[in-house]
Order: sequence, then C-alpha cells, then structure tokens
Amino acid sequence: MELTFIPVRVVSFLVLMGLFALLGGFTFPQILADSGLPTSKLSRAWIYCVLMFIGGAACVTLVDHHIGYFPPSSLRPLYVIVGIVLMACSYLWIRSLQTSVEIQMGG
Repeated sequence: MELTFIPVRVVSFLVLMGLFALLGGFTFPQILADSGLPTSKLSRAWIYCVLMFIGGAACVTLVDHHIGYFPPSSLRPLYVIVGIVLMACSYLWIRSLQTSVEIQMGG
C-alpha cells in the first residue's frame, strides 16, 4: 500500500474534507452543562466518526495498492469501495449523534 500525492488526488481529498465540514461533520454537538449527557462517550464517538471519515476519504483519493509481479494487479477499486462505505457510515453516525443530542436536549 502506498499513498500517491498527485495534485488531482490531493484536491479531491481536500474537496471531500470541505464537504464534510460544510455538512457539519467537524462540528462537535453543543451540549448544555446541566443536561446530564455523558460528554466523554459523545466526544469519543465523535472523534471516531471524524477519523473514520478521514480514513475513508484517504482510501478513496490517496491510496494505491498493487499486488503481484507479472502483471501487477491493483486493489484500488476495493479501496475506493471501502472508502465510500466508511465515509457514508461516518456521516450517518455523525448525523445520528447530532440528532440524539438535539432530542435529549429538548430541541
């Protein structure tokens, strides 16, 4: 496995990060101090979501993986599929965290 930093892939990675930021993925859910919600568990889940999205975006845009010698086979399509699944799961998880915080806070 190797990371390929050509301009098109780097720009694609940055665009995915920007879209995630625009959709509120990097914004930690606002919790009131007296709400009684477990902030440590919420912050851990939020960090996992962000790391999962970054890893998925890196898989889709930056990773190359060739196996074999005559001729080498590319595992890039598999990495793209896994990266898309990771990004989708991360976004859905972030949304569910934000929604559950809003519901529990009475909003």
